[in-house]
Amino acid sequence: MDKLESKIKKFLNSHNYNISEQNLKFLTTKLYNSNLFENYEKQFEFVQQYQNGGSTLLPPEYFGVEDNNYVNSNEGTNMEPTNNAIRPPLTSNVFPMNGGGCPSCMEGGMYKGCGFFTSNDMKLLKKNRLLNFNNKQLNENKEFLNNKVTLNLHKLFNSVKNKQNLIGKSHINKL
Repeated sequence: MDKLESKIKKFLNSHNYNISEQNLKFLTTKLYNSNLFENYEKQFEFVQQYQNGGSTLLPPEYFGVEDNNYVNSNEGTNMEPTNNAIRPPLTSNVFPMNGGGCPSCMEGGMYKGCGFFTSNDMKLLKKNRLLNFNNKQLNENKEFLNNKVTLNLHKLFNSVKNKQNLIGKSHINKL
């Protein structure tokens, strides 16, 4: 758990948040003992169900001209400024924008993910019966668990309202 603590500390520092050693231990224990593994299998299956697969979208021509979905026109898209179907151009020069990419998960502009757990950590969690997963899905489970940690930490950040960005026990209890 010391390894996880040091990774969380590094993540907090990269986001300009401060935490005492005592609260860091409390946060890590809370994540490890409840938030991360609670309903893990159901959550993982739910995400897998919606990420893997989907339906095949057929063009309207497949169903024929008589179904009222077919448009026999070669006209282009309306590019007039009054067309509200087109997204306005991005004008911000501040990145990542609010709610955008996590700065510690980005490397050279590319998403690399926040690696709190390694493949070896996942095998150890399985061996200790904290997780139960198919070995063929090791990487998917690792990515899912790392994402859960990241989401919990960003949720924690949203509850911190003080100017020093100091994370206290009351913030951790809100997780």
